[in-house]
Amino acid sequence: MIQAKALAELDGVQHRFFPRRGGVSGGLYSSLNCGYGSGDQPDNVRENRRRAAAAFDLGEADLLTVHQIHSTDVLAVAEQRWSSPGAPKADALVTDRPGVVLGVLAADCAPVLLADPDAGVIGAAHAGWKGALAGVVDTTVAAMERLGARRERMRAAIGPCIGPRRSWRRTKPTAPSFAKRRAPAISCSILQATWRIASRASASRRMPRATTRWRPATISSATAAIR
Repeated sequence: MIQAKALAELDGVQHRFFPRRGGVSGGLYSSLNCGYGSGDQPDNVRENRRRAAAAFDLGEADLLTVHQIHSTDVLAVAEQRWSSPGAPKADALVTDRPGVVLGVLAADCAPVLLADPDAGVIGAAHAGWKGALAGVVDTTVAAMERLGARRERMRAAIGPCIGPRRSWRRTKPTAPSFAKRRAPAISCSILQATWRIASRASASRRMPRATTRWRPATISSATAAIR
């Protein structure tokens, strides 16, 4: 498991970036695959999710993920719970309720975890290039603010995602779209492999300044979760 200093130093907030090892799945899904939509055996996925939730001293039913669709949709979690498969479609979750773990699944996309410990509000976002360009982190921050969080108090951590330079082969020139939209630096980085974490004015609208951390990695599957 990987932890980011930006979140690890916060009181009352727990988070984990789970790599692909440590589960029961085999073959293509080896081994800590937590996605029911992957084609893996449901019993294996259920056990993997149980293990991930256990890292927070909670049960499998307390780990909430969504059916990710590369959108900017955010789900605010209150008392409701749902089972997977059958999760609602969205790409981010926020909550101000204790006793629940918010999770997102990622391969090359960037998992982003956010927290305002003073307000007791957390968020998790799945930011692929489409969602990042459209503003999924923007909508996540706004949803947290509606629950009482304040942007200037938020901390954020970007988990393992596609690595720099030769990790990505582009089939069409997508980078100009980011430049035209004045997209945040993290979004451009996914395509251009130039990581400028929340340091430019264009990025500060998307993430709290100077509170993010990045760890480069190239992995096949991962789960990011925050409680």
